[in-house]
Amino acid sequence: MKDEGGRMKAEGRRWLGVRSSEFGVRNRSASPRHTPRIPKADHISASSFSLPPSAFRPAFTLIELLVVMTLFVIITAMTVAAINFSIQGDRVRGAARTVQSYFEGARDRAIFAREDRGVRLIRDLNNPNVANSMVYIGAGEPYSEGGIILERPDLNPADGNPDSDDIRILRGDPDFPTDWFNLKQRGLLTDGARIKIPRGDAGVSYTVFTNLLTATDEVLVLSVPLQVSAHPASMGIIAYPQGDGPRTYELELPPTVLPNQDPVTFPAGVVIDLLRSDVPGFWSTGTTRLDVLFSPRGTATGAAAAKGVIHLVLADQVDAQFTDYGVGSVGGEWVSPSVPNGFFYRYSGAVSASGGTEPVWPASTGESVLDNSITWQAFEKNENQIVSLFTLTGSVSSHPVFEPTFNNPIFDPFRYAETGEVSGQ
Repeated sequence: MKDEGGRMKAEGRRWLGVRSSEFGVRNRSASPRHTPRIPKADHISASSFSLPPSAFRPAFTLIELLVVMTLFVIITAMTVAAINFSIQGDRVRGAARTVQSYFEGARDRAIFAREDRGVRLIRDLNNPNVANSMVYIGAGEPYSEGGIILERPDLNPADGNPDSDDIRILRGDPDFPTDWFNLKQRGLLTDGARIKIPRGDAGVSYTVFTNLLTATDEVLVLSVPLQVSAHPASMGIIAYPQGDGPRTYELELPPTVLPNQDPVTFPAGVVIDLLRSDVPGFWSTGTTRLDVLFSPRGTATGAAAAKGVIHLVLADQVDAQFTDYGVGSVGGEWVSPSVPNGFFYRYSGAVSASGGTEPVWPASTGESVLDNSITWQAFEKNENQIVSLFTLTGSVSSHPVFEPTFNNPIFDPFRYAETGEVSGQ
């Protein structure tokens, strides 16, 4: 058995040596001078250099890769644009819901507290045509310090005679100072302020002007003549002698911010476009207080209540910058066509004036039109929302802005808000 095992080992080593030499591998057991046997040329075939199937892997050509990458870039750009447009629309809709709930909250506060409560819209410091925040307010406290002297107007003091029989002048009593000028400096006494003469339930309310009020001459001018049941005996400048006639008054100071209330700012880039909104006429550019008050009955009160319906347009800040196109429009402006088409246009190129006639506006984003020496580029309008307050009932609602279409080109932005129609129907 031992000899048999030895023979098998020797035979195995000899067989390994032969197989190694066929593949060009040096046999370790061979002598250093041993040269592997190279197959003859007639034994070499194509199969001798072939690779196993597992060595092949599928691949793309360079052209195929470039085509795929180009398609990927195009699809990504389209998707990002759609997502940005959707996100912007969501921000405007969210801001509209916030404004609506804020007004409804002011109404509920007025009913619960049984006192006037409301909302003050705050203008953007850099653009007075838009508001970007709001805060809760309450009715101002009545002011009745000092006493008054009623006079007739005298435009020529030298002659000592009144210029009219109407009693229109309220002068602060020197013996009982009113300190009206201090109120004016603090912004609490402005043109249009309401005053009751005399103080109390029997008084009649008027509005006053402050153009003659100075630090040394406390004078207010009534918007209409004083209403009196009996004509005063005196026909001089001073309507009533000492001790006669009304001597008391009650000023309605403007609403003030409620304690511990901080302004609520709209989402970034969203504003109330005051120029496109339908608001009380006295909310002019110079007005600092854009106030809406609710009474304990839940209806709007104060000067803004006379408007009937207040429509607030919430828009992207860029949308709030455009103006209506006109002959001579200056490059650098955002403009809207005279017939709205869902786009607005911004100049590009040299700053100049528009042509004598309105151009044919392109209706695709990014397209341009030459107008005199101005090139206007088209931008699609973002979705705008309207928050509507019906002052007689105190109800508040939110709707999209009605945009003109080819089948209905009439420009009526408040249509959905006033008719109750739903967008898309």
